[in-house]
Amino acid sequence: RLLTGDDHGVNHVALLAAIDNIPPHVSQAGDIPENNVRRLREICTPLYEKILFYILGSAKDDLGVAFLVKLRKDVRDAIRHYKIIEQGDDDSDPKNNSRKVLLSRLPNLEKNLQTILTSLFRPGVLELKRITYHNTPASIIEQIAFKEAVHPLQSLQDLRMRLGPGRRCFAFFHPALPNTPLVFA
Repeated sequence: RLLTGDDHGVNHVALLAAIDNIPPHVSQAGDIPENNVRRLREICTPLYEKILFYILGSAKDDLGVAFLVKLRKDVRDAIRHYKIIEQGDDDSDPKNNSRKVLLSRLPNLEKNLQTILTSLFRPGVLELKRITYHNTPASIIEQIAFKEAVHPLQSLQDLRMRLGPGRRCFAFFHPALPNTPLVFA
């Protein structure tokens, strides 16, 4: 609730005031003074987005990226949870109003997280590495084996065969998450 409170989103009163401060003689978008444009951009950025960028920039060992990934998962889970609860809600219960307000704000937070993560995980940032049975750390091989859903592993011998001579397995890694394969093929 901290990130979705009234004082952490877009300040609509300030936004309307900033729009009113645009000189009335402006006839085209290019005529809007740059300071008005900067002010509008600043006001339209929710405070929680600034908090997320602070977390991203100040976390040690790039844990900010992992935190944002987990936060987005939690927000998506909360949205699904509240939508299920909403289906059986009684409109006369006052608790339901606060839940509906939260449910109306969580998708905006989720979209902002998606935008931030999309910029962090763009293809030019990701590193492609070959995965082999003998040269890849066991913790990475274990993650790949655990996450394999298309062709589930039957045994350790099966894993050795898939990563053995004449076979190619690659994984994408993010520099901030060097021990976590994001995608593998």
